[in-house]
Amino acid sequence: MFQKQCKPFRGQLNVARRAVLLGAGAAVLTACAPQTTFPITEAGQKNLVDRDIRVIKVTRDNVARLTAEYVAPDAAIGNPPRDSSRYTYRVGVGDGLDIRIWTGPERSSAQGSLVPPRPIVVEETGKFFYPYVGDVPAAGRSVAEIREYLTQALSEYIAMPQVEVSVADFVSRRVTLTGEVTQQGETILTNNPLRLLSLVNTAVPTDEADLSAVTISRAGRKYTVNLEAFITRGIGANPILLPNDIVTVPRLDGQSIYVFGEVPTREVPIKVGETNVTSVLAQSGGLDKLRADTRGVFVFRRSGPVAGGYDVYQIDLQNADTYLIASQMAVLPQDILYVTSDPITRVTDNITKVLSPVTGVTRAASAGRALATE
Repeated sequence: MFQKQCKPFRGQLNVARRAVLLGAGAAVLTACAPQTTFPITEAGQKNLVDRDIRVIKVTRDNVARLTAEYVAPDAAIGNPPRDSSRYTYRVGVGDGLDIRIWTGPERSSAQGSLVPPRPIVVEETGKFFYPYVGDVPAAGRSVAEIREYLTQALSEYIAMPQVEVSVADFVSRRVTLTGEVTQQGETILTNNPLRLLSLVNTAVPTDEADLSAVTISRAGRKYTVNLEAFITRGIGANPILLPNDIVTVPRLDGQSIYVFGEVPTREVPIKVGETNVTSVLAQSGGLDKLRADTRGVFVFRRSGPVAGGYDVYQIDLQNADTYLIASQMAVLPQDILYVTSDPITRVTDNITKVLSPVTGVTRAASAGRALATE
């Protein structure tokens, strides 16, 4: 009956049917889609322990401890090399030495000393020639050791020689800097110790530099130094660099957290030790005022480098002053920030999903009747 009456409009009816059925089908799929939630009450969170999930409510009393515990663990500081008790420059090939031999008590008079016209350069053999002494081994020795050698050798010719040795030209000892800095290349070491922060700072890190994972390659071993922690929190190390060290400042990669729930979903780049929950929410556009449950702001974090356990930090933002607590709660790379929906919103969503297919079928029937009567 319906087909006979509508025969003149079969093409139009088929189009209408397809459009309405597709709409109804989409509504059914939407109704079947799972809704992501996370319990906000202690009663609802009881069974989470069995799933290796530990919920920690962040308060004024524990936020400082939690931040210190997780933002600055030993693992985050890396394994920086230890400084020796005393830094000593070792002369190398190509260095120029200033050597003075004093033969009389008038130290202030140039006439009382034997001074070469120019610095003596350490040759490729690691030695240099000095009159009456011959070849003097220098490479790998400190100026104090070279002075002692010359003193003993010259004692055969000069009574109580007073020997002074210093490095006039530093050439041989260098470190290499690569990575995310504007001035890559070699830096010459001197008798004044050069520390890592000074080297990196002078080379000017780029905006993409990850100072939390600077590496030092030394004698076949690689060390990691968290300069970010040293600069911002005064923890960790700022090691002295040694000859032939290769320092690499890596690119900022994977230093992000992920935001889901009743807040615009996005990936937020962070700086370790500087980014907190409040700043992440602000960068994400803030909580959805109508849908978000301010009691349920969660930060999911792996509880250890092994397996799949999670620590979940719950922050209650019902009162405006609790944003101060959130501003003290630092976030780490790969954290997940999730904002759950308000219970009323969830009920409304569920009702809408249930009614949507019915509404779609009703609309289809109405469209069919309208076409049939035309």
